[in-house]
Amino acid sequence: MTKRIFRSICLAALGVFLSSAVLFMGVVYDYFSGVQHDQLRMQTQLAAQGAANEGSRYFEGLEVEGFRITWIGAKGEVLYDSASDSAEMENHMERDEIREAFAGGSGESSRYSVTLLERAIYCAERLPDGTVLRLSMAQNTPLTLFLGILQPVCIVFAVAVLLSLFLAFRLSRAIVKPLNELDLDQPLMNQEYEEIAPLLKRMSQQQRQIRKQREELRRRQSEFETVTTGMAEGIVLLNGNKVILSINPAALRLFGTDRSCEGKYILSVNRSLQLQELLQKAGYTEADIKDFASLKKVAEDITARSGELGFSAFTSAGMDGSSDWRFKTHLANLPIYYEFEADKIGDTDAIKGTYLDNYRQIWDLYINNATCAPTMLSAKTGDDAVAEFVTEQAVFYQNGTWAYGDVSDLGDDNLGMLPIYIGAESEANQGLCTGTENYWCVNAKADPADIQATLDFMYWCVTSDTGLKYMCSGDQMGFVIPFKKNLPSTNVLVNVANDYVAKGTTSVKWCFPTMPSEEWKNKVGSALTAYAADQTDANWETVRAAFVDNWAAEKAK
Repeated sequence: MTKRIFRSICLAALGVFLSSAVLFMGVVYDYFSGVQHDQLRMQTQLAAQGAANEGSRYFEGLEVEGFRITWIGAKGEVLYDSASDSAEMENHMERDEIREAFAGGSGESSRYSVTLLERAIYCAERLPDGTVLRLSMAQNTPLTLFLGILQPVCIVFAVAVLLSLFLAFRLSRAIVKPLNELDLDQPLMNQEYEEIAPLLKRMSQQQRQIRKQREELRRRQSEFETVTTGMAEGIVLLNGNKVILSINPAALRLFGTDRSCEGKYILSVNRSLQLQELLQKAGYTEADIKDFASLKKVAEDITARSGELGFSAFTSAGMDGSSDWRFKTHLANLPIYYEFEADKIGDTDAIKGTYLDNYRQIWDLYINNATCAPTMLSAKTGDDAVAEFVTEQAVFYQNGTWAYGDVSDLGDDNLGMLPIYIGAESEANQGLCTGTENYWCVNAKADPADIQATLDFMYWCVTSDTGLKYMCSGDQMGFVIPFKKNLPSTNVLVNVANDYVAKGTTSVKWCFPTMPSEEWKNKVGSALTAYAADQTDANWETVRAAFVDNWAAEKAK
């Protein structure tokens, strides 16, 4: 707001200055033009009297400055001219001022010279002998007058600009200061500007209304707690996101928790089995899963005994918009990565689909060993998968380090990460999918001072103690930064990922930025959903066409 007021005052001041300057120039020019006309008229009359008294002798040895004198005969011929040879001059009978003088005794006119940027004014008087005496003088145009005083005008303009900037700065600060110091808690106590009195009154009314509503809510909450506290039945009040707003003592006892559960996801409240123990209960550990074959063995064994175990291998592979990116983008990254590695390329206009059979077998494993039937995937959401995982309905959940906040209630000791094995020939030393599609960018066209300030801030973020805390701490942004001073994360999944790198495993690059378009991803997602509902070779051919043929078509656009 201060900047807007500052600009407005500056523009208004400069506008007034320029308008005043133009008006002043017009008035001055008009005044001096009138003075010149009067002076020329008086000099013409004096010269006419001299010529009438002395005749041609008047012009002998005549010296004039600032004027031009011309004596014209009765037929328009030039008898004398103070500036040119009269014998070589043309007949002047057609000149406006000469015709007027012959007709009425005197005449005036002016003519403009584009070349000289000046106007000549003429004044003529008829003499008693029938001849005409004419005087003329140059008159500057407004442009010439302006150019003549350009230097002082520029000095005045510069002073005016500086003064305008100074006054605008002071005035804008003075105007905004009372607004910044308004006591919004007591709007009616502010009396700085009458113009904002209606706004302050409205704010006061809204605050009274909010206080009244708050008191009403407190009263109702107190009544609710009074009623529910003594009830034997458990009551839980949830919001639209299934987060606990209120829970009575009976429900706390039922779930075996305390008041700290308020504000948490409802399905994370009651957990009777720890996640690592799920795998152990099935008779396995993470070390037993080293490739796709061992993952398939464990998953299918858990499925075969799911009734006995009480849980499934995988969470639902939901294909609605909140979840399908995990499979049409992140899972699809695997066959693209291995093809790029085999062909030693970083991108292509025509994907071959070399590893689509591997893509099919990991997809089959996901959807046929999950918490729901494959036919239900189109309606399953990301929230469903999270809920299934945090309530120990499944051992495996495909997601990344960024999902730690969704599953952290399970406890760090119960969480781990495995590579996404798809049965590729070189997966014995495969690590996690690692990388980013995000970059820090600085606008090269910005002001140099802004560019340097941005670079300084970026350097501060990754070198200073405070910056590193905000960048790396799990209770802040929780990033893994590729710089020497990267801090150990409070996100256990980040530390697991770092351990994979430290052990020398081969990280799988994120290749999905090379995917042709969102349209390509959407077609792959739709084909995967259709195949899940009816797992035939013909339907997988639809997936292959969406993956391979549509890649080339989208890349060609």
